[in-house]
Amino acid sequence: MKKITLLLLIFVLTFTFSCDSEDDTPETTYKLVKLEGFNSDDELEFSSTIEYNEDGFLNKAIETIGNETYITNYIYSNGKIVTVDYPDSDETENYTYTDDLITSSVTEEGSQTYNYTYMYNSSNQMIKKTKTTQGNAVSETTYTYDINDNALSVNYGNSNVITYTYDTKINPLRLALPNALLKIFSIGQNNKLISNPDVNYTYEYNDNDYPTKQNYYLNGDLEQYNLYTYE
Repeated sequence: MKKITLLLLIFVLTFTFSCDSEDDTPETTYKLVKLEGFNSDDELEFSSTIEYNEDGFLNKAIETIGNETYITNYIYSNGKIVTVDYPDSDETENYTYTDDLITSSVTEEGSQTYNYTYMYNSSNQMIKKTKTTQGNAVSETTYTYDINDNALSVNYGNSNVITYTYDTKINPLRLALPNALLKIFSIGQNNKLISNPDVNYTYEYNDNDYPTKQNYYLNGDLEQYNLYTYE
């Protein structure tokens, strides 16, 4: 459960972000400070609070699941995220760059080590991710995109292909983390609606078109919803 919600947190986190305007109205700035997930019975599944460093980047995420608390630390060097540390599970993720793109990473999970390599197209979109352990390939995933950097399809191999559609609203996730990390998570400009015929997402927005609630449906039934709190 912990690992699932940490991945969810990465995909819904946002730093300071603004809504551009063509008039002289001062831009509205938001910072996500809390994320809560509820099941269909309105029972709290998890709660995450987010802390930022002096540069406005994500510094720490504190998750509460039941009576358990988990911390994730984000470490930077020269404005680039280089390490994500999970002190409660003896796990770290370290990133290696070529110029401004992450081209490889290493995940240490106790005694197990996983290596990832990332390949990009001419638009600097991550089109292939390869996972290996002890020199043996574990998985290879390929991606296609639209012009807004939204992932249209994800191919996990063995005919396991998931396709996505999106709304036209602002996706605050674009500024969730430094651009290089967004690329390896294939986060585009819009909000994901459908991943397969049985699954879909709906959103509620504030007056500036940023999502305040995400609903997750499976086979037409509400499974979970997430609430976003900004300041």
